[in-house]
Amino acid sequence: MASKMHTNGKPKKTKYDKSRDELYRLSSAIQNAEDLTIHFVIDEDETVVTSVANSTGYAVKSLIIETGEDGPANLIGAIKSLPASEIAFVSNIDEYIDQKSKVSTVELIQSLYEQLNRHRKLQQNIIFRISIDLVPFLQENAPDLWDWRSGLFMFDDRIEGKYRLAAYISDHMANIGRFHSFRDKQSLLKIYQILVNEYKEQQPADRIILEFNLLAKIGRVLYGLGEYQKASVYLDKQLEYAQFFDDRSLLPEPLNNIAMAKLAQGDWMDAHNLLQDAWELADEVFRGASHPCKAAILSNLGHVQQLLGYQQDGFLNCRKALRMCENKLGMRHPNLIPVLIKLSNVLRDQSKFEDALDQYRRALHIVERKLALEDPYISIILENIGKTYLQQGKYEAAQRYFYRTLETAERLLGPEHPHLATQLRCIGLTHVYEQKMDTALKYLYWAAELRQTRVGFNDPMVGDIYRDIGKVYQTQGSLTEARMCFTRAVDIYKSQLPAEHSSLLNMEKQLSEVESAMDSN
Repeated sequence: MASKMHTNGKPKKTKYDKSRDELYRLSSAIQNAEDLTIHFVIDEDETVVTSVANSTGYAVKSLIIETGEDGPANLIGAIKSLPASEIAFVSNIDEYIDQKSKVSTVELIQSLYEQLNRHRKLQQNIIFRISIDLVPFLQENAPDLWDWRSGLFMFDDRIEGKYRLAAYISDHMANIGRFHSFRDKQSLLKIYQILVNEYKEQQPADRIILEFNLLAKIGRVLYGLGEYQKASVYLDKQLEYAQFFDDRSLLPEPLNNIAMAKLAQGDWMDAHNLLQDAWELADEVFRGASHPCKAAILSNLGHVQQLLGYQQDGFLNCRKALRMCENKLGMRHPNLIPVLIKLSNVLRDQSKFEDALDQYRRALHIVERKLALEDPYISIILENIGKTYLQQGKYEAAQRYFYRTLETAERLLGPEHPHLATQLRCIGLTHVYEQKMDTALKYLYWAAELRQTRVGFNDPMVGDIYRDIGKVYQTQGSLTEARMCFTRAVDIYKSQLPAEHSSLLNMEKQLSEVESAMDSN
């Protein structure tokens, strides 16, 4: 992308105007419409009617397509009665197509198209509110109607809001709106690809802003799907875009998100350094000691410090991040949930099990009060409670939690998501403590294969799993196999962890003990 130049040869910064969003794009399409114009809208929270009315100054009339053969004709009759300055908003096209009828769904949508096509010269705007699932149906079965559109407008979540907090990646479940399942996220990516193509038709100054926000959304969804390398491509591009704007407050977001993608790929040190940069920049550009975006970055930084073995730094930063969120958002805001989970994880690794459980239960209470009983965070919190029980030696209780959440995680994340390896490993460990070694090895090797395939052979978690497998072999007296696994773990730890990390030091000690035992034999 070529940037404008000042006379001194330096790139000219582009103004970031946060009002250049989907509402702006839809309002522009309405105001520039000629003849009968169709706009397809996906609106998660159903506020588009009020927003469009306020933005355009036009009245909006809510209409429905009646079931039965006369539904499309009656709809056209209602639309014809409206003045040109009033927008028709039709909210039930999905229900109309799904009606129980002897007529096929294809014939129903074709009947609607034919009625609309007879009145192309009508000076009117029509907004059809549709679901994500209806888009491929329209593309395949009603291409003429689909191609008629002025555009597809996606109101999934407003990351362009006051803090842009929804754009900051914290974990696989945060800020995904109602698109929880693996299938939902895949469908969402297809919608975003349509928007990529439609944004190419915008004016350059508007396009770069729209694409900047879309890159964040695509990267976030790919991260949630466990496609970390693909996510990194979009997030790196977003960082490039951020450098075109004259607003430095946009930079911490892509730095944070790139760091989280690197963390998920096992590049813990790179993630730490990027988060440190993001934190220092956020502290400079965001007003207020308790800015929510600063808290999100600090919580992520504390989490990485915990993984790298800097337990006290991790604890202090996670605790500080929680206090910042509480101060700015309140004690029961949903954005506290990932921060609480990270703090709980640090407490668990410090063997402060009851404190950790208290924080997990607090997060669970917020989910139940503020979100929904089927929210994906339920599964994540229960999984972490299971890990706490596992470290406490309560193996039967831990195993129940792991098996309970595994099916939910598969549905939400997909059967090949790297995060599932965590649960598979934990299930394997519970079988170790039950002395069911063959079953334990099955789960541990399954976890190792999944992480190696989806993340890489030098992923620190792969090192953890090979350490676990080696311990099983050591218990069984298979010292050669144990040495091979311990050596693999040491090699991974050396490549990814600080030299003083306890996992590396302990693994080197165990490897030495196995080698000594083999020599003595």
